[in-house]
Amino acid sequence: MSVDFLETLRRSELLSPEDIAKILRTEHFTAASDPKDIAKALINRQHLTLFQANQLLHGQSRGFFIDHYKLREILGTGGMGWVYIAEPRVAPNGTRERVAIKVLSDRIKHDVGLRARFELEARAGLQLQHENIVKTLQYGQSNDLFGEVPFMVMEFVEGINLQDLMRLRRGPLPWRQAADCIRQVADGLQHAHERGMVHRDIKPTNLLITRDGQCKILDFGLALLQNDHQSEFSLAMIFGHQCLGTDDYIAPEQTFNSHTVDGRADIYSLGCTFYHILTGTVPYPLSKTPQKIEAHRFKQFPLVRDLVPEIPEQLAAILHKMVTKLPEERYATAAEVSAALAPFCQRDEIQFNFNEILKLRATEARKRLQLARPSSRSNQSSTALKPSGVSLPAMPQGVVETRIPADTTPRKSGVALPQPVDVGEPALKHPGFHSDTIAADYPHLRLVEQVKLMLVPVPEGPPVLLNRERMVIGRSQEAAVRLDSPRVSSKHALLSLEGQWWRISDLKSRNGIRVNGIATTDQLLWPGDRISVADQFHFVLKEIAQPKKIWPLWAVALVSIVALLSVAAAIYWMSLPT
Repeated sequence: MSVDFLETLRRSELLSPEDIAKILRTEHFTAASDPKDIAKALINRQHLTLFQANQLLHGQSRGFFIDHYKLREILGTGGMGWVYIAEPRVAPNGTRERVAIKVLSDRIKHDVGLRARFELEARAGLQLQHENIVKTLQYGQSNDLFGEVPFMVMEFVEGINLQDLMRLRRGPLPWRQAADCIRQVADGLQHAHERGMVHRDIKPTNLLITRDGQCKILDFGLALLQNDHQSEFSLAMIFGHQCLGTDDYIAPEQTFNSHTVDGRADIYSLGCTFYHILTGTVPYPLSKTPQKIEAHRFKQFPLVRDLVPEIPEQLAAILHKMVTKLPEERYATAAEVSAALAPFCQRDEIQFNFNEILKLRATEARKRLQLARPSSRSNQSSTALKPSGVSLPAMPQGVVETRIPADTTPRKSGVALPQPVDVGEPALKHPGFHSDTIAADYPHLRLVEQVKLMLVPVPEGPPVLLNRERMVIGRSQEAAVRLDSPRVSSKHALLSLEGQWWRISDLKSRNGIRVNGIATTDQLLWPGDRISVADQFHFVLKEIAQPKKIWPLWAVALVSIVALLSVAAAIYWMSLPT
């Protein structure tokens, strides 16, 4: 009922009663109007964002304001909470400069240790003022009907992380551009190191790049601050570990004791990141965290020119000096890294549609919640507005088990949490390549109008066409892609079509999935991606060669006749006396 929606909108205080009445008159809406139509009109007139409209359609009238900021869109999710784009509720001088607000999750906001870590991240950010670091502007606590809500306000950067950039490019970065990104990050790290901080979690997803090619470091949630032994002690007591970081990029000495490292650990992680954005793969694409840690400690680092032979030998030597096993053999400071890289750098503009990215951030968050709680259902999920455009992959997983776990429990809070959506649908039994037969047997699943992609087993085997909107990979007899192995779960993963893009999602399997050697739970796919299921079955996603259109004989004949007549007419007019 539109009456219920309008009452929810009124209680939300996103619009004044006068504005609501004016919009209803202008659009000629009545009590019988569809709430979705009203919401779409409000979005089109920029009175609401997609995120706000979906929350209202789910009956949520609270959680749109933190302190004196109005939450507009979901920018991302993290281990400690949610990140939103926001603007001042009362704009000074008529300006509405956007900011990013990170809100501590309701599930962990009363945990003393984790709250200390959140505060440490904010305190670290407030001490840093550098063009290559995302600025922290404020740390505070807001009180609402649901209690105290810790939050931090950061500068809003209209950019994407380096992992997403590689996906948009469908491959690694050119070596000059990659060198420029790493040089900028080194400059930001030097600023942090001079102030007694070690980031301890440098990786592609923690590095933003803007359209003009500027790179910025974000997420100091694992930062080590000198003379702050209490926070480190709290973290160690909570987790019972001495190892913090991300296993694909962690420095060897950090795997032994992350509380005694210095800036050279960040240089190692930066070197691993450099390798990744140059080659498209992590240095040690192994299946288990202990194996990766062992490799970082003792296994020879792979030679970057084996995969990218075109990069100069001097640049390769710089990378390999960054990732030597012994800290004393690396560059002593990040400033030295920056100086060494300077001759090889080139700044390029980056092309991406940030508005399309924002439209699907809420969808990304809902999928993350759904994967964590497959039994959860939203009674009103059918009322949500569907965004259009290209979605970006979720951040790759593979985090050392001592990282703070993500909040996956949607509940009432001082902020508006996205609603989970249902991704479960019956799977097809025995895939086959005859669409008509499949459609007759399974009318509840829509077929893909034009099949463009297929999964090709490695080593070579019969391909599987992606010809249904949702296809389950698993050991079950009902799986669309059946893999007969005890390592494979009954319903292991889901391939789903979103617009014109395919996504793979882990269905809480035992042995996981990997894309291009990186463990993931939810990721957008591109042609050429390598997919591993349970580290036993391997596929390459390939495009199907589309047949060229052949003109019918009558069309060829007609074009030929027209051409001959044109030539004859030209000759005739040329032969006439002037």
